[in-house]
Amino acid sequence: MSVAIESKKVFFRQGRAWELVPIGKQPTTVLKLVGTADFQPLSLLSGCAYSGSVLIKHGYVKAVRSGNEHAASPEPELIDILQSLRSSGADLSGSWVIDFDGTHAVKAADFIATGGAWPAAAH
Repeated sequence: MSVAIESKKVFFRQGRAWELVPIGKQPTTVLKLVGTADFQPLSLLSGCAYSGSVLIKHGYVKAVRSGNEHAASPEPELIDILQSLRSSGADLSGSWVIDFDGTHAVKAADFIATGGAWPAAAH
């Protein structure tokens, strides 16, 4: 499975995000490590509709932000995104999940373990 980030098709290998980049005029591509300067729109190419965003540094998923400002706890769509990223090969061990307005952050593993529940003060 792959994901679309910044409208690019991204693959995960060894826990890191890579993209195929064309070089020159010939049909040749090279693998390039993905890095984003800010949160970028995220969608799964499997057809999953989700309005979240992702921050990637040096190929690692650092944070996933909720795209739903009215999300109630738990947030199952965000769990689906995290599980899809993990099953695609993303290393989420150092990743955080951030609510829509950016005021609350939870380790991705903890967010998954609680079934997508935000801390009580978050919502």
